[in-house]
Amino acid sequence: MKNNEIPITSFDLMALAFDLTAELMNSEGVVDDDLDARIDTWCKSTLNKIDKHAYVIREAKTRTAQFKAEAKRLTEAAKRCERVVERVRGHAQTVLEGRVELMGWDEGRKVVGDYGQAYLQKRTALQIDDDEALIEALGNGSKFVRVKLSPDRTAITNALKSGGDSLPAEAAELVELVERVGVVFK
Repeated sequence: MKNNEIPITSFDLMALAFDLTAELMNSEGVVDDDLDARIDTWCKSTLNKIDKHAYVIREAKTRTAQFKAEAKRLTEAAKRCERVVERVRGHAQTVLEGRVELMGWDEGRKVVGDYGQAYLQKRTALQIDDDEALIEALGNGSKFVRVKLSPDRTAITNALKSGGDSLPAEAAELVELVERVGVVFK
């Protein structure tokens, strides 16, 4: 990269930072006019690059908010349509049940019209009055009770932060706290 060429990509800026750092280390911190000018150009380039990143992120967040608002609006419209479907389905069931009352199951349960057909259908469903009481009656180890096990990340993190003494030794060997660095744009 030429001395007066302004890097365009983040990778170019990073590579130039390594080069400038190496030059500073080789010169034992002594800065001449040329190196000072290149460091100044690099600093201006990073400011410009980060400012462009901030612009892109701000615009993407704006578009994201717009898309989420539109998705929310469409979801609400879909829910209104679903409520209409359920309400009309209830009315249709009432009408069909009246037909069955008057005409019998075989004759009254089905209607075929210009827009489609509707019919009553019998099905079997399990009704549980009290889930907790049923689980207690069945027992936790029963094949009729589902249990999903997963590590409690918050409790493990807190245990590690407080020294890790409360974790079993085997478990402590399988986990560690790692520090991650991220960029915040405001």
